[in-house]
Amino acid sequence: GGAARPRPGDDAGGPRIDPASVRLEGEAVTLEATRRVAKASVGETSFSVTAFDNRDGWHVVPIRRASMDRTGRRIRLELATGFGGNVVRVIAHGTGPTPLLGSDGVPLAGAVGGPPGGTEDGHDFVLMLKRSET
Repeated sequence: GGAARPRPGDDAGGPRIDPASVRLEGEAVTLEATRRVAKASVGETSFSVTAFDNRDGWHVVPIRRASMDRTGRRIRLELATGFGGNVVRVIAHGTGPTPLLGSDGVPLAGAVGGPPGGTEDGHDFVLMLKRSET
């Protein structure tokens, strides 16, 4: 017995990130989910931020704080100050040990329009942003 398992190809309904909503402003990244996210799942380990420059390659950008607004959909990552690099790669985890979860416990399904996400394992949302040199 037990609960009916979703058929392959069915989306479990996890939240998704709209790539058009992602902003990099100074030392902060903001992004918006299509539905409410479980507040307790929004933490530094649910995200990865790295920066690339042509001289030194990739380096990790420490996330000082990850927070969510009252709507439960808008997330803000406060980054370590003074990081270099002209390309920033932002990953919100829907896989691995500490994924973002919807308010119903279903993992992040990745980007809007991406492949179906499951009830146990979702998809990472990945976006590379160009950063002004100022």
